[in-house]
Amino acid sequence: DVARRTYDAYAEIALLEGLAEKETSR
Repeated sequence: DVARRTYDAYAEIALLEGLAEKETSR
């Protein structure tokens, strides 16, 4: 359903942002 897809997309974005944060904090 839509809510599930939205949650998956949000989780993916959060994961990418977390990785980007790790890269820039070095």
